[in-house]
Amino acid sequence: GQKKNNQEELIKVFLFKAKYENVLLDKKHSDFFTEINNQIKNANGSSVYFYNYIKAVYLAAYFNKYQSDIQHRGDAEIVESNADFKEWNQRDFINAFVDLFNQTFSNPEKLKAIPLSDFKKVIDDYESSKQENVYEFLLEKWMLLPLGQLYANTEPSNLAYYTNYKETFLTENFTQNYDVRLRAFQMLEAYYKQNKNFYQYDRVKFMRFQYNFLLDDLNVLDALIANSFTNEIKNKYRLEKLSYLLENANKKENPTYYKQAIELIDTLKTQVLSKELLDQISTQEKYIRNKRLLVFNEPTLYNNQHNKILVDF
Repeated sequence: GQKKNNQEELIKVFLFKAKYENVLLDKKHSDFFTEINNQIKNANGSSVYFYNYIKAVYLAAYFNKYQSDIQHRGDAEIVESNADFKEWNQRDFINAFVDLFNQTFSNPEKLKAIPLSDFKKVIDDYESSKQENVYEFLLEKWMLLPLGQLYANTEPSNLAYYTNYKETFLTENFTQNYDVRLRAFQMLEAYYKQNKNFYQYDRVKFMRFQYNFLLDDLNVLDALIANSFTNEIKNKYRLEKLSYLLENANKKENPTYYKQAIELIDTLKTQVLSKELLDQISTQEKYIRNKRLLVFNEPTLYNNQHNKILVDF
């Protein structure tokens, strides 16, 4: 690929190396970092956007592997951008991702004009992909970068933004936000909503819900079910709600949860679902409807001593 300047082949090679070199070649980090920087510097046309993402993949894997050592270096706001990346602190990595993201998406219209088919040899599941251009493809890739540990203890927290499922999420100003995944979610959701591609809009929003699932209010799920445009995604939220009801049902604190679960199952049985899901729902319904008596005794019993028995029915 290098000799023939076959960009698709080169991208595939570097993507493979970015994913696995951290695991296989502990002593080769500097070599790869130099190589990918050279590819970014000398890339022709649209391939530079993919190399930026590949570099991000590599840095994410490197950080996750050595996060303990990196976090012990502190989190200074003033960093040495030219320092050896193996000496970077946590803030250096955060800044590197922001710079790569900004370089990649500085001209959204240009990316939207590049057909994804131009890179179909690079994309493993291209034939099943419903994405049409490089803009939406790369945004979704950036959304899913494994950066949870990088941002885990970083202030200010973005949890309130991630769990904002209202329309206001699309208009928040994230231009200075350090979390590139959050920015990618917002940009892609806004893109699909603006283009009235409601299935993709619902799908990406559901991914954000799954990505940051900390539910303590069923009203949130009810609103997501009501406001989703497509039945497929409505049913995904219904299944999430069903799991929550069954996991948290008890006669003392949540006495109506089993009744709500049965009502939800009745709704789901009218929907177009896979046989696997229908069988799962049927099993859950039988569990709720079957009369049962569970008796739990204390693990250790002693002579002439009272013991407690827990009965669940």
